Amino acid sequence: MDFDLGTSTDAGQVANSLLDIALHFVYPYGSLWVLADGRRPPLGDTRGMRQRGSVIKRGSTYTAIYANPKNRDPESGRKKPTWRAFKTKEQAEAFLDVQLGALRTNTHVAPTQATWGEIMTRFEADFIDYAVLGNKMSPSTARSYKSILNKHLRPYFGEARAQDMTVEKMRGWGRHLFEVLVTLGTETDEDGAPIANKTITNHINLMSKVCDWAKLNAFTTTNWVHDAQLVRPKRAKLTIDEEDAMLLDLDEIDRCCAFTRDPNANTTAKALIGLGLMAGLRRGEIAAIQWACIDWTARTLRVMQAISDGKIGPPKTEASAATINVPATLLRILQEHQDAMKAAGRSVARSAYILTRDTPRGATPPGRKPTTLPPDVFHPDELSEFWEDHVRVPLELRATSTPHAMRHSYASILILEHGHNLKYVQAQMRHASFNITMDTYGHLFKTNNDVAMLALDARFGPKVVTGAFGTGTAG
Repeated sequence: MDFDLGTSTDAGQVANSLLDIALHFVYPYGSLWVLADGRRPPLGDTRGMRQRGSVIKRGSTYTAIYANPKNRDPESGRKKPTWRAFKTKEQAEAFLDVQLGALRTNTHVAPTQATWGEIMTRFEADFIDYAVLGNKMSPSTARSYKSILNKHLRPYFGEARAQDMTVEKMRGWGRHLFEVLVTLGTETDEDGAPIANKTITNHINLMSKVCDWAKLNAFTTTNWVHDAQLVRPKRAKLTIDEEDAMLLDLDEIDRCCAFTRDPNANTTAKALIGLGLMAGLRRGEIAAIQWACIDWTARTLRVMQAISDGKIGPPKTEASAATINVPATLLRILQEHQDAMKAAGRSVARSAYILTRDTPRGATPPGRKPTTLPPDVFHPDELSEFWEDHVRVPLELRATSTPHAMRHSYASILILEHGHNLKYVQAQMRHASFNITMDTYGHLFKTNNDVAMLALDARFGPKVVTGAFGTGTAG
């Protein structure tokens, strides 16, 4: 880009030229304003034409117009202007900034040529698949995203052009979600249960990610999900039966704890209970945990990876990869298991997995995807089978008592029995936000506080005084 300060002694012109140079390096997508004669306007005055584009007011709307050198009339060879109308001047200027910036960096895609179907195809390859390759997204999350794209986003938006999107159309899609997934009840999840409110929120959140990606790549000028202020339904309150099925009851927890104290019990089963009930790890994380993840001195456990789709990769979310506190009891259980592994002649090297199979894996059972896991490492489904044979049935736990139920029970113990605050519970559960913690466990937090009421009584109640004539209250 050439900047000619010339021989002008106009301080305002020189200042504008210097500002252009700064914008070129600091904000390459910025707009350079020029007047009709090619001179810069006075400093701070942006009236006039933009470089290769302008915003014109027509009636109650503002129209952004720009010329793409590659878009020419096939007969005359003249540049064909591209235009789009907006309700506000700010929206028109924002659109123009993005288009001109894309032209300068040779990344421009004419909004009239891009459909939402094309955008979603590129989003799948350039965002989802790329994130999986970079270990920024687990395969199970990627599979869920692609399922939503194929079942609910592409069919609805499909061939609609990105430039034709409006707030009203996006809100129409929001209403469509409720009608199809809830009101009509035409779909169920993989287990055959009705679609939950969380599923609708997941659909909206993914469309928001698509809009952000499209905006970043100059397909659109805004995040239409945000502009439409789509309603994300609140999580339905669990019934008593649903809460009971989600957690191990107190008697089951006591039986699990007694099992971990039995010197003759299977140490692999005891370690499984400890990692789930005393650390809150997910099933795939338990299967992927290695000895190097334990800090025996600091009493912490570092969650670095998980097994999903038969492969070792990142945990469920970025927030899931974290270091958490663990009790000394869990370290005792793991130390006992480590000693048993050594006695059996099995590896306890830092890179070795804590939970391993007694016998190498055989042929893949029907209906289960082939796995590339080492022969002695548990597949999460195999871990559930191990739990069933060595924990649930022997301890006579309910059928709803699963390895994942231990994670929920761990959270309930932190909240109900130890009274830890929301921030600590979120950190230990490795949730990405407070909202996830509150949506899942908010009903467990105490809403009444006797100590707080006693403090209010002490401040506002009658004062007790003691004097020569006995004890009384101060008026």
